[in-house]
Formats: sequence, C-alpha cells, structure tokens
Amino acid sequence: MKKHTNQIIVLLFLIFNNTLYSQNIVDDCFNTVTSVASGDFNSSSDLANIFSSDVIEWDGNNWIGGYPATNITIPPPSNQISCKAIFLGNGTTWTAGGESVGLRLDGPLVEGTTYTFDITYISHGFGSNGVFEPSFYTNSSATLSSATLVGTLMPVGFVWETNSFSFVASSSQDGDTWVILKTESSGTSGLINSFCQNCNINVPNCSVSVNSETICEGSSATIAASLSTPGNYTFQWTVPTGLPNPGNVSSFSTDIDGIYSVIVTNVDTNCNANASGAVSVNPIPIVSVNSESICEGSSATIAASLSTPGNYTFQWTV
Repeated sequence: MKKHTNQIIVLLFLIFNNTLYSQNIVDDCFNTVTSVASGDFNSSSDLANIFSSDVIEWDGNNWIGGYPATNITIPPPSNQISCKAIFLGNGTTWTAGGESVGLRLDGPLVEGTTYTFDITYISHGFGSNGVFEPSFYTNSSATLSSATLVGTLMPVGFVWETNSFSFVASSSQDGDTWVILKTESSGTSGLINSFCQNCNINVPNCSVSVNSETICEGSSATIAASLSTPGNYTFQWTVPTGLPNPGNVSSFSTDIDGIYSVIVTNVDTNCNANASGAVSVNPIPIVSVNSESICEGSSATIAASLSTPGNYTFQWTV
C-alpha cells in the first residue's frame, strides 16, 4: 500500500517575469537533444519524441530544425538567440493522429496532490488554424499507452501566451513521472516554448584552453587560460600539491610538475567553461666525459656518458 501525503506540490515552469521559483522538469531547456534539420529528434532519457515532434532552436533570424515545410516563422517571445521550442503538428493536414512529446519530471506524482503547470505556447506552423490546444497526459513512462488524459490546454492563437494548467493527481496517476503533450487528430499545429529560466537570454558560447609546458628542473613556466570570447571572467584554478593556489587570475608562473585545471565564468552572461593543461618538469641531465692518457701515435675514445637515458644532441668543443 502506497503512503500518501497531503502536501501540495506546485510545479511552476515559466513565470511571466522569467523568474523561476521551482523547477521540476528535468530538461527544462530542451538541451538534452539536438535540433534536426530533416527529421524527428532522437529521444533522450529526459525528453522523449513520442511521435514525430520537432525540437527547434532560434538563431536570431530563423528556427533551426524541423521540416522546412512546417513554415515556422514567428520568433520566440523575446526574439533572442538560443531559445528552443517544440513543434507539434496537427492531425488533419500535417501528421495523421497528431504529434506528441514527453517531458520527464524529477519526481513521481502523488495521488491527491495539486499540480500547476505554466506553459507558454502559440498556434503556428503548417496546419495551424489559430486555435492551438494540445492535450495533456501523464504516464509512468514515455509512451501514450495506458497514459492518463488529464485535459486540454486553453486554446491560444497566433500570439505567445502563458496559461496555467492545474489538476489533482488521481489514483491512476500516482507514481507517474512523465508529462505528455499531444495534438489530437482534429487538432491544430503549434509551438511550445522552452520552460527554462534562461530560454530568452542571449548567452554566447564561450570556451577556454590551458597551455601545456615542458621545462627543465630549476626553470619555470607560465600557465595561462585563453578565452575564445572577450568578456569579464572569473578564474577558479585547481593546481598540484605544493603550489599555493594562484586565485582569480588568468595566468601565473610555476615550476611544479602536474595537471593545472581552470573553471572560467563570464560574470555578465553566466557562461562557464573548463579546461586543463600540464607542466612536465624534466631533471637536468648529468654528463661526464672520460679522460685518457695515450702514447704518441695511439688513439683514444672520448665518450659523453649521461646519467639519464634519453634522446640527446651533442655539441663538442675540441
């Protein structure tokens, strides 16, 4: 027998002012899958392409991904780069029976608990008639088989709207960990905007590299973090034992062998990246040259003997 609770759990996806108070969709940014230009996206463990849905991404001018014939042109709510959305085609003029996508929750539904989902969506694309109202299901797996139909979202037209969808979990929904959105056979096409907090923030890509150096014992090397994108960054280093941590600096000198790792964060965009480099400290070789005494008319062999095996060059003064 399952133990229930009277605690009310409220799942808030996207608030009007873009402030995220609670997060229960595991892949709220739709980032665990890649936009596909000529086919349905491949499911991940957190975002499931249950039937013929498309994940698309706004590049500032166009949506990347999905079939070109879908005729998707309306930008995301704030017209910013990196926003992702899901296109669900209708079941009349586009995909027979409609299209569906599954979003995994980070915990199971509990019978008797009230859940509220705030969803931003729009009627758009081929097969849209201005009334986009996908059906809302829940299930214990990413499939429509044995899924519980909870209801339909409030109809929306050709302008982005954020509407709440609330329900009290029934006994058949107890333990469900997936939310499924689907356009029915007589439905209309539309877009569902990313639920994540940073969907409409233009966050540029950033990357960092750390150099590797080989030095002789007694010398020093400069280790530096090189950024691909100019900006205001912080630096968090991890250095070998024996070297004091250099702190929030982009470069420093060292004479200690080992791995040097850094995490950089752009304080303006919150973009972060990491990289590692290495310092190899080679011992200074010890060389000796033999001395010989010979009689006039004889010869001697002069040889350089190294204390450490290796690949050496020799420069003689005779």
